[in-house]
Amino acid sequence: MGWFSWGGTSNEMGEYLPDDEATLQECKRVARLLRRKTRNQRERNARM
Repeated sequence: MGWFSWGGTSNEMGEYLPDDEATLQECKRVARLLRRKTRNQRERNARM
């Protein structure tokens, strides 16, 4: 889990467990952005 610079721990499933609510919201926001990005790329690849 090297790409989160803020504090927190990972559980054994590799999920990131932040140590406060603001960090949790930020994690969710980042995860949403990443999912949207990969979905857009997949759609673009499908058109080719």
